Order: sequence, then C-alpha cells, then structure tokens
Amino acid sequence: MLFHDFNLLKKLSRFGVSRRNDLKNDLALLKKFLRRRWVVQVFKNGKVYYQLTEKSLGLLEEYRQELWHQARLGAMLYPNSNAYRALVEDLRFLDEKHVVAKEFLFLGDWQLKRPVVASQLALAQQRYYQRQG
Repeated sequence: MLFHDFNLLKKLSRFGVSRRNDLKNDLALLKKFLRRRWVVQVFKNGKVYYQLTEKSLGLLEEYRQELWHQARLGAMLYPNSNAYRALVEDLRFLDEKHVVAKEFLFLGDWQLKRPVVASQLALAQQRYYQRQG
C-alpha cells in the first residue's frame, strides 16, 4: 500500500498539480488524499485537476528529503554521472532532458537542498496551469 501512496505523491509533487487523466489508476488513493485535505479538485477551462494544498507541505518536505537522499546516494554510486553530480553540487550544469533529471523534478524545478514553502508550491502550480494554456 505504501508504494502506491508514494507513487501518487510522486505524480502530484512534480508540479503540485496533475490532470485527472494522469491519476485515473489511483482514484481510491486520491479519495484518501482528498479526505485528508492534502489535495483539492480544481476545474479550469473545462478540465479537472487535482492540486496539492498547504496542508500537504509536511508530506512534500518528507518527499523532498527522500529525493535529496536518493540524489546523494546516486552521486556516490555513480561518481562519473554528470546528472547526479549536478543535482547534488551545482544545478547550473544539469541537463533538464536527462532521464535522471526527469525523475528528480520536484515542484517544477530541482531545488532539493531547500525546504518546501507554500510560495514554492503556489508558483509551481501557476507555472503548470500557464503551460497547459
């Protein structure tokens, strides 16, 4: 069960929001997140989105720390990997199209060293909606 919750959190934490179609296989877990008020349903331009709320900041912080530990471990295991080294040391050298970079996308960017704040979540959601049109 924990793996499925973790998978849903991974989908939602990429931008702080996700379309209903992307979460269609996780509806039971999504209802649990809705009951706990970690997620709200939003209607925009005739589409249904689920977005994380400020109540989920503690959950997001734990997930961010998990990603940070995975990135540091990856840098140790693969010292020649430019992607892991960039995630841990200097983000300026990160290739955003690399497979590893896509795995570590968190709230629209790769700032894994800094704690999650409400404004970061709001900004990530706003950028997501702007890209959707």
